[in-house]
Amino acid sequence: MPEGRGFTVCFDKEAIREVRYLWAEGLDHQNWALIKSLMVEQIDADFSVSGVPAQRVPSDMLMQSFQHNLSRPGLKTQHIFSNFRITVNGDQATCTSYQLAQHYIQGFAGGEEFHLRAEYEDQLTRTAAGWKISAMKLVAIFYVSGNPGILAG
Repeated sequence: MPEGRGFTVCFDKEAIREVRYLWAEGLDHQNWALIKSLMVEQIDADFSVSGVPAQRVPSDMLMQSFQHNLSRPGLKTQHIFSNFRITVNGDQATCTSYQLAQHYIQGFAGGEEFHLRAEYEDQLTRTAAGWKISAMKLVAIFYVSGNPGILAG
């Protein structure tokens, strides 16, 4: 390994984890500009395990989909990412991680909470502005609990 390359990979991996942490923050605070800033202009989105066909879409469209699903009045969310497995190959990287997505609306008919536990695999590209998501795949849904009607769907 060239001198210093190990440190560079460590910094890259931490920067990639930060992308997912910021993604969670953007969702939880409904900061759609932040979400948009974390993606390249065209993104390969694969949510086929949940019935949504894989497709290449403008990042605005993907952001608007998340915005729509989280648009119910009174919705509070907490998205947590963990168990990162990251490989870096030059200016490309793969990041696999677990997600716990918690959704809550006080007094919502049919149940106040909905939880989703899943695994994601992201492809990222190094840009002048840092690492950005170029592909997002929902690999597996481990299990769900509660009332899925909380999401606007």
